[in-house]
Amino acid sequence: MQRVGFFAFAVVLGALQLGLVAAQESTPRVGILTIIDTQNWYEPIYRTLREQGWVEGRTVSFEYRTPQDRARYAPLAEELVRAKVNVILAIGPTAVRETVAATKTTPIVAHDLENDPVSLGYLASYARPGGNVTGVFLDAPELAGKWFQSLTAVIPRLSRLLVLWDPTSGPVQVDAIRAAAKSHGVQLEIRKVTQPADIPHALSTGRHRHKHCLFFHPR
Repeated sequence: MQRVGFFAFAVVLGALQLGLVAAQESTPRVGILTIIDTQNWYEPIYRTLREQGWVEGRTVSFEYRTPQDRARYAPLAEELVRAKVNVILAIGPTAVRETVAATKTTPIVAHDLENDPVSLGYLASYARPGGNVTGVFLDAPELAGKWFQSLTAVIPRLSRLLVLWDPTSGPVQVDAIRAAAKSHGVQLEIRKVTQPADIPHALSTGRHRHKHCLFFHPR
């Protein structure tokens, strides 16, 4: 998993630097759209960019947009486009989706570990992507299979399972868990949650039938 994380980080940084190099302005601007609001998360990005000569406040500037709820992603993505930033770093499936919807010209560096960009129409194909989107997409359906295997190893007699799923994160993981459950004869109940406040209700309504739960985290 560390190798995957490093690879994803390297691809995102490489794509981001290409966008900066292509910018015509003396001090290019990077728009960042993500729910992540801690500067510690960005420090490896800043450090790597500094090593390549991109120093915040001198040779590059950043404009952050941090939505407090799901409804704010679209207007904030549009705000970055109107601000005419040179490249947008969109982190998370919702940020990527709304940024792609907001612009077909501003370069987008995506960090989405839950979706297939071709099936969603972000790319024409992997061989010839076209458009303005690059970055890292890693739906990794085998992860759901591994989670299911871990559950059955701990609970050999597992027969029923409650799955909490945010539909906006895409169907890849939940489809994989359906396939794994079918092969093991485990009955699934899938409940949709679109925000953290939905979780207690989903758990309480399923608790009388299920003892075990898998959670696909909403973003």
